[in-house]
Amino acid sequence: MLDLYTAEDMYQYCIENKLGTGMNKSWAVKHFQLIMDNIQPNEVVHCVFIGLHYPKNGKKQDGYYAYAMTDTRLLMAQHKMFGANIQSVSIENINDITLAKRGVGSIGIGLGRIVIDTIREEIGIAVNITFDDNVYERAHEVWDMVRTRTAN
Repeated sequence: MLDLYTAEDMYQYCIENKLGTGMNKSWAVKHFQLIMDNIQPNEVVHCVFIGLHYPKNGKKQDGYYAYAMTDTRLLMAQHKMFGANIQSVSIENINDITLAKRGVGSIGIGLGRIVIDTIREEIGIAVNITFDDNVYERAHEVWDMVRTRTAN
């Protein structure tokens, strides 16, 4: 279990473990505070990361989001100047997590893309190519661990 008790802890974990950057600390902490505010009392956070969010069709990014993979779901949160976007997907509704080839598609030079395929949509998350392997491996590790636990 991670020692992530505050939004600041989540941000620091991302920086120390190369799990995304791209926004200043103040905004990142605001995004992670939304995650903290939406964690259920018995929910355990296993991984957090930061990336550019590409919803549904994946053609236009929706800005930076904070992500948390817990023992039950994937949480996605974006603090806005006015309001917020908060979404979640049950781990049971994730079909696959893949790492798209670098440099392919319209995500930009220097970005890798993690694709989370769910029963309703594909969620694309673009991260710096120096971090994409770390984010992919950690997210997939948590997804595998949770699926194994629920299968037993």
